[in-house]
Amino acid sequence: MARAYRQTVLLASAMVPELGGLLGRHASSHAGKVRVRGVAQLGAAAALAVPHRQLFQRVAVVPGGSGGSPLAAADEARFAYLTGTVLATLRRTKQRRTLIFIPSYYDFVRVRNWLTVEGFAFAAIHEYSRTSGKEGAPRGGGGG
Repeated sequence: MARAYRQTVLLASAMVPELGGLLGRHASSHAGKVRVRGVAQLGAAAALAVPHRQLFQRVAVVPGGSGGSPLAAADEARFAYLTGTVLATLRRTKQRRTLIFIPSYYDFVRVRNWLTVEGFAFAAIHEYSRTSGKEGAPRGGGGG
């Protein structure tokens, strides 16, 4: 009964599916739930002259598959799907100019290292990259 009388506040710059799941499963109150978002502003993508599309894909995760934690199983399933399906398709079709957003820094490092080992030509933009490296064409080796 006490869990219905608690207040949970979750602050994030972007509403990612993991946060939605967290709110849905663990944030309950007798007064209900409130989600507040800022007013969406038109970004640079709206001004593109070339049509573009966003593709979101759901990854099926079997809980506790290897006897480890369900979170570790989800991490492994996402990485296997990205490397085995998404990146394999990009390599096979020679598709260029594709943006892959990875919200977790640890997942980003893992994917960056895998791309380097596999010989992908890519540009990595992250909070530790130099400003001068964020412009221009992708460079081999994954600098950025």
